[in-house]
Amino acid sequence: MSPKTSQRIYTTLFIKLPILLVIIGSFLLIYQSFFLPEGPINVLPGTFSEMIDVPLDLYDLGLDFLPLQVENYLLFQNFEILLPQFQSTSALIFSWVWLLLLSLCLPLISSFKRYYFIGSMALVIVLLTLSGVNGFNIGGIGSNSALLLLLIGFCLPSMIIHVFYDHFPLLKRAILLIPISLGTVFLLFQWSTIDQADLYWAENSAYVPLAVTALFMLYNGHSILGAFYILLSKLNQGIRLKISWHITVFAVIYLTLLTFILLDLTGDFTLPFDLPSFSWLMLIAGATGYVQLSKKLEHQQEPLAPKPVLIALYWICFAISAFTFWKAESSANKPMADFLGHWLIYTQLSLTILFFMYLLANFAGFMNSGKDVAAVLFKPNFFAYIHMRIGALIALLSIVVYADGILAPQLSASSTQWSADYYYNQGKDLQARILYENAWIQYRNNPKASTATSLLYLEEKQLSMASKFIEEALEWDPSEEEIILASHLAHKRGRFFDAVFYYEKGLEIYPNSSRLSNNLALLYSKGNQGQKAIQLLEAMKTSNSVLISNLLGLKIKHLSGLQEPIDLPQTRSPQWTINNLARLNYLALTPDTIQAQPMDSRLLQAAYIRNSLTSGKIKDSKNTNSHLDSLIANSSNTQEQMELRLSKVVNYYQQHDLISALKQLNGLMLDYPKSSGYFRQQAAAILASAWDFHKASTELTEAGQSGFSNYNPVHLMILAFGQNQMEAERIASKHQVKFPEWMSENNPEYTSDSSFYAHILQLSSSLPAQFWPYFTEMEPSGLKVLLASQVLFQKSHWLLPSQKEELVHYLKVQEGADQSFISAVASLSLKNAPAIAADSKLSAFLTDKDHRVGNPYFTPLVLAQAAGQQDLAQRYEILRAASEFNLDPLLWTSMILTAKKLGISDYALQLEARLSQSLSPQEYGELQVHEELEPFR
Repeated sequence: MSPKTSQRIYTTLFIKLPILLVIIGSFLLIYQSFFLPEGPINVLPGTFSEMIDVPLDLYDLGLDFLPLQVENYLLFQNFEILLPQFQSTSALIFSWVWLLLLSLCLPLISSFKRYYFIGSMALVIVLLTLSGVNGFNIGGIGSNSALLLLLIGFCLPSMIIHVFYDHFPLLKRAILLIPISLGTVFLLFQWSTIDQADLYWAENSAYVPLAVTALFMLYNGHSILGAFYILLSKLNQGIRLKISWHITVFAVIYLTLLTFILLDLTGDFTLPFDLPSFSWLMLIAGATGYVQLSKKLEHQQEPLAPKPVLIALYWICFAISAFTFWKAESSANKPMADFLGHWLIYTQLSLTILFFMYLLANFAGFMNSGKDVAAVLFKPNFFAYIHMRIGALIALLSIVVYADGILAPQLSASSTQWSADYYYNQGKDLQARILYENAWIQYRNNPKASTATSLLYLEEKQLSMASKFIEEALEWDPSEEEIILASHLAHKRGRFFDAVFYYEKGLEIYPNSSRLSNNLALLYSKGNQGQKAIQLLEAMKTSNSVLISNLLGLKIKHLSGLQEPIDLPQTRSPQWTINNLARLNYLALTPDTIQAQPMDSRLLQAAYIRNSLTSGKIKDSKNTNSHLDSLIANSSNTQEQMELRLSKVVNYYQQHDLISALKQLNGLMLDYPKSSGYFRQQAAAILASAWDFHKASTELTEAGQSGFSNYNPVHLMILAFGQNQMEAERIASKHQVKFPEWMSENNPEYTSDSSFYAHILQLSSSLPAQFWPYFTEMEPSGLKVLLASQVLFQKSHWLLPSQKEELVHYLKVQEGADQSFISAVASLSLKNAPAIAADSKLSAFLTDKDHRVGNPYFTPLVLAQAAGQQDLAQRYEILRAASEFNLDPLLWTSMILTAKKLGISDYALQLEARLSQSLSPQEYGELQVHEELEPFR
């Protein structure tokens, strides 16, 4: 291999690869610190629903209006603490990265000078002793075989090469040593008797990179001030500025900042802001440390090994440090992260103080001369630089003592939590819970350990222990996560006011916490403090999509400011979209468009379908029903199934399929008897809208027997004119509901109004001689328009051409008349009516399945569809379905004749008997003039 090729491989393996890992580790660390600060702690917004009544339709019943209301979903998101996420993948990545980097050190160390090699190998042995490899139980529990094998694989080959083959080039050493060291660890994994030995190693060997990181930070303790001084001196060459003032100002500011941070860490002083992760300071120290190292190597002889070797070792240690910080952040190991943060501040403070004193003592007059200070900076007379480091170590120990030696419990708790993570990632929850609890006892500022312990108690069905533990954690230095969990468990135990108290006190500690504010607002809302909840969220003025959606939901729930224009958020969450649909439906406003959004849960899908159906914007009835059927089939929650089936009722209703809607409601009455009163009053409203007061009054009566009590005056009118006067009076007395004022016999128009209702309620079963004279004699009024529209809709098949023309003309001159619909209905009464086009307004009344007429009271369309069917069975089914509601004589006669043709004469005779009861013999005979009755005049 040519020297140039060897140099290229060396540079790639020992310089470029570590630098690449430094970049990757730094990126992961920065991303984790600033974008995923909670790591595996699961704080997620859980979605729950509440209902609000919104108008689906409003029926004009002449002198009263009857609203048909349906519930719409309001979705709220409550932040919840879940069990931590599994971190086995990141732990394995971390372990293999630092193991690779440590293996890269071996060929570099083997090139050290004799005594430095011995010291370095001793350090490697100490580090490997900390790896916990004896936990592999190779050779038995407690056996040292695994550690001996590890030391042999890592140290013996390096010793042999250093002693006997010192002439080997660095690349050849790497080819020999790196595979041996990595292979040794791999073989130990295979020989281990424990489960997932690689994961055990990944968690429990973290002491090794932690120690390397601690040494790296100790070496770079004064790197920031040193690099700044080197930069100033280089800029000052030949200029002779008084840079001593610059370095003094910088040092004072930096040391003051470090001092305040130290006081904040020890609790002796509280900063007015929350400290971010110290990872940024470590990365700055590492980068400036390389500047300092480069200058040092330029002006010093090789003390340990060739300069490229030392530079390679520096980048390797930098990479290990970056990944170690990332490990602490990504696993939410607070003791480990706090140890690294404390150690970083201690080393920066102690070494920066001594280095500043060292500069002033040795270079006060020289630093302003404009000469190159780097040439003598690190090797002045009397070993002052070495004395400075010794003094810094004494200062470091003093700071550790001042901080009450907190580093020891941090290290101990870190180790316990590594073991807890190992068992938790294996699914051994009991062992994990015990270890997490011990980790918290050793170091109380540990949200992951406290929340995991409480949640694992909860998994064991020990609610009281879970609550007791998390409440104890609140007495120390509670985190947001601990407050949320404590409030959740208090609420779960029925201690509502305790749950509110925890959040209120939590907001005193974290006044800007959107999560605490959000959850507290939802509790206020539950406690009927709607305005207080709304004001709390409005005060946040945040762009958080959860809070924006919840604020809209609370305003709708408590009917606050609904008429005011709302600001459309840039990112519309599914929950916000659903709540906004409920707002528009409540205000009886139709949205311009409904943009479909991916819904990842049955609740979101169910809510989106219900609220969208209420708005009337979903036209694809068939696919919507298929989707609802799929959701019902995959649901085991009876309440959820009931709401999905009620959505099918809304879907049928919006498609004018009253038959299917009423059948669906009937099924709900049978399956959910406790809610049958609600379903019956829904059915009564639908029947009343078709002027079938008889069936509607029956449903209202049975609704009252099933527990329905929300009666209003229009219900009493339906009962009274539906031949249930006694029930109407009983309900009026029992529920303190008054009859409509116009129904008072003192009203001079009561007689004429009652006559109108008597005629329109009998319209379905009447003949032209019964309804047409009354219509023509009525004085022009709103009631006459209402009767005319019902005659057209229900009875136009009976009218003569002149009568049709008069009726259509009367309706078309009315203000707001839908002339195209009037013409379409009138055309049905013509003989040989053309097939209904897909774009016709009449097509909306036909079901997709069999072109059955969804509204059974639309008699002309029912007869037209039946006449268009060549298959007698299909014709009969169309007529029979409508006859369950519609008493029109012509419809019944057509059904009887079709039944006879099908050969079911006995049944036809029964139908004839029922029809003859409502007609005189002469009227019934006229309907059977021909054997095959034509459905049109």
